This record gives sequence, structure tokens and C-alpha cells, in this order.
Amino acid sequence: RPTDAGTLQNFANCVWLIIITMTTVGYGDEYPTTSLGRVVSILASITAVIMLAVTINLVISKVSLDRNESQLINVIDRISLRTDMRRKATVVIQRWIRALLAFTNQHGQKNKQGYVVIEENFKSTKRKNLELRAQVMSNVGMLVAINDFRECAQASFVTNMDGDLPTMVGELHSKLELQNDMLTDLATKVLEVQELVDSLASDAAA
Repeated sequence: RPTDAGTLQNFANCVWLIIITMTTVGYGDEYPTTSLGRVVSILASITAVIMLAVTINLVISKVSLDRNESQLINVIDRISLRTDMRRKATVVIQRWIRALLAFTNQHGQKNKQGYVVIEENFKSTKRKNLELRAQVMSNVGMLVAINDFRECAQASFVTNMDGDLPTMVGELHSKLELQNDMLTDLATKVLEVQELVDSLASDAAA
């Protein structure tokens, strides 16, 4: 109701006060002076907090994924990473074969069938392996392929751990609870046997 004291002289100012209070802005230009007006302002503040909490909860529940959707996304990620790993492993093998063929063509000779072979007396096996390794490691494409494969393998390992760790923890917890129940039953049976032995001993003594 309008009052002579204070700033709430008309209904528009009251509406303005409620809106500013519920939106938690609180300019302070309009404020209640009566007890009922203050109670209404308090109720408006509490209602605004409740409405905001309910709205945030509804939005989160609609936006967030449930357990089945999360598992489906994990499976899709695993399949994608596995396919990517196979492709990058194929690239590594191809680069290795090319480096080996280049080394063979550089240090070998053609035989009667037209194949390039390295002579047995050419160099020691250890030295040939060291030269082959040096040539492979100097191949930039080979190093890039190996690095890509390593990063993909690490990503696959992390994804598998993220997906399997909750399941492993749940299974371990279930096994521990089952083992605890078995130990409790065993302790109960041991006490029963001990009581039976004590009763038999007392009867024999009597």
C-alpha cells in the first residue's frame, strides 16, 4: 500500500522493487519502509534464489549426458582411436620398408634374378645394423610417423583407462564386500564351533 514515508508511493515503484530484488541487482533507489513490505521483499529474494537453482538444475540435467550416452561416446572414441592407430602403424611400416629398400639399393648389388642383396663380406652385421639405424633415424618422415603413432597410442591408453577405471573400481568394491561377508560368516562359524567345544568340554568334565 502507498505510504507517506519512503519511496514506494505508487504501484510501479513496487513492481520495480520486486524486479530489482528478484534479479539480485539491488539498486537501493526503492526500498520498503513497512514490515509487510520488508517481508514481501524477503520472500521475493528467497523465491528468486529457488527459481534460479531450479532453472540451473533443469538446464544441467538436459545438457549433461547420462551413463549410457557416456559409455556410447567412449566406445566411439575407442573405435576411432583404434582405427587411427592402425593407419599410423601402417604408415610407420611403409616408411620403414622404404628406408630399408633405400639402404639395400645403396649398399647392395643385383643378383642373377634381379633382386638387390647385400654381400655377406661387405661389412660386419653389427656395422650394417648401425648404418641402417642411422639412415632410418635420419629419415624425417619416419620420425614424424613414429611420433604420431606414439601420441595416438598414449591417447588410446588414456581413453581406455578413463573408461575402464570406474568399472574396475566398482568390481573391486563388490569383491571386497563379498570377501568381507565371507569373513564375517567364517568368524561366526568359528565362534559357534568354539562354543560347541566348550560345551562338550564342560559336559565331559561333569
